[in-house]
Amino acid sequence: MKIVISTSNQTNTTKKKRKNLDQLIREREEIVKEVVKPLASKPNELYVEREQSTSLYIISIRDKVKYPGGYRSHRFNTIAPGLVAGYFEMWRRAIEEKENAPNEYFYLDRAYLHFYLPKKKENTEEEFFLLHCDPNDDGQHAIYKQSLHLHIECHDAPSPHCNVWPRSHIALNVGMQDQILASVESLTEALRAAVSMLKNQVLENDYWQSIGK
Repeated sequence: MKIVISTSNQTNTTKKKRKNLDQLIREREEIVKEVVKPLASKPNELYVEREQSTSLYIISIRDKVKYPGGYRSHRFNTIAPGLVAGYFEMWRRAIEEKENAPNEYFYLDRAYLHFYLPKKKENTEEEFFLLHCDPNDDGQHAIYKQSLHLHIECHDAPSPHCNVWPRSHIALNVGMQDQILASVESLTEALRAAVSMLKNQVLENDYWQSIGK
């Protein structure tokens, strides 16, 4: 199911006020920043990075530090001491041929929110847990992967934890994926709800406050 940003979706605007496709995709940047703000230790110091080509538009969020390596390397500190996060959306440009005129649009390829535990001594980091959305997946686990789903990572945990959890797609909206994926607006609201849940249940856990003292 395609989540689309298109000029044809502007139903309540006059012709003069209609925005072009590039304007519409840029508006997504501020929306994305607002969605992840509740997770950030310094919400007013979040920045949007944009990487684009003729067929691709990638939005990522970072803090004041400019990280080398592109959108997958961008990070921001979270409200949980010792936990950092990265968020990006990948949009692909497409053209649908129609009788009157071709319809050009962007569709969401993926939206990924990752949480990491930095390992300063080793100058590296470990994935902690991941929130993914792969709306166009058509594989064996598509019913769980297309909408928002969690991956729980493990590193030193004994078997079977590391054999099971990282490979599992824990769907947050199973049975409701059609409603969630109906539009970019409905997905955004589901993403806001997921961020609120993760903030309350994970990032505000007493553990983080104990290690932050």
